[in-house]
Amino acid sequence: MAKAISAERRQEAVTAYITRKAQDPSVTYESIAAEFGVGEASLNRWIRRLREEGTVERRKPRRDPGKRVLSPAHSEAIEQWVTANPAGRLWELRQHLAQAHGAVVSASTLRRELAQRGLGKRRLSKLTEVDDAAPDTSAERRFGARHRRAQALRPDRRSYPSDFTEAEWTAIEPLWREHARALPEKHGLRDVVEALRYIGATGCPWRYLPNDFPPFQTVRRWFDEWHHDGTIARVNDALRRLLRRRAGREETPSLLIVDSQSVKTQEGGEARGYDGGKKIAGRKRHIAVDTMGLPWLLAVHSAAIQDRDGIGPR
Repeated sequence: MAKAISAERRQEAVTAYITRKAQDPSVTYESIAAEFGVGEASLNRWIRRLREEGTVERRKPRRDPGKRVLSPAHSEAIEQWVTANPAGRLWELRQHLAQAHGAVVSASTLRRELAQRGLGKRRLSKLTEVDDAAPDTSAERRFGARHRRAQALRPDRRSYPSDFTEAEWTAIEPLWREHARALPEKHGLRDVVEALRYIGATGCPWRYLPNDFPPFQTVRRWFDEWHHDGTIARVNDALRRLLRRRAGREETPSLLIVDSQSVKTQEGGEARGYDGGKKIAGRKRHIAVDTMGLPWLLAVHSAAIQDRDGIGPR
């Protein structure tokens, strides 16, 4: 690690350069830097800083004006809120501070404050479909990989990383029951949906679906039916709106972020074209997400379609 140069040493190097430069215009940064054992870029920076700010001292880092430091009153309010809400979420605490005390605090600042006071760590909560009046339980917060792969929850088959945890399925199942026009009878709804998640996560062909899932013909039939009657779109839309509501936002976003990607494909037909900008022959996919990263629109078409045309109504 390079040794820090004292302010006196910087001042000497800068003074020597300015003085000698006034006497001999041929004096360069290189000669003065070599004499004082400093870098040319550093010497140039010190001289510019002296001319602009009148000092060669290091500038102190500026605090981000969007993040406020917690005052003792805010710290006390945090401790009182956590004591009164032992199962509270981090976003709820942030909302409480903003509404009740006018304090806009980042999540990292709150985590640090909680850790310093020994109040534990509270992670941003994911979706849970529970009654707001009902008391919170620890089971509602089990969204980690160890909960997803717990073999005790799946005694009839293997556990996969794409499986739902119990907390996730508790949140998702009511949406499927409400919006699906038809539901599996012979095979369970959860098994069919988890098979679809496995296909989506791995990208394997339908025939390569593991045998401990329902037969791939059954899974494919239900996927086709839910896709054509709009069930999947309705469930995704309800889930997006519920997530935005839980985050304290409007159900419908006022801003969408759009991007596209061209990918190669060997299949023919109208869905294949040539993207002159990316020099790719294949298809192009457009996606629009909100500021939370939740997808709202997705379109796949020929790569020959320009971005300004692909984002329009299709």
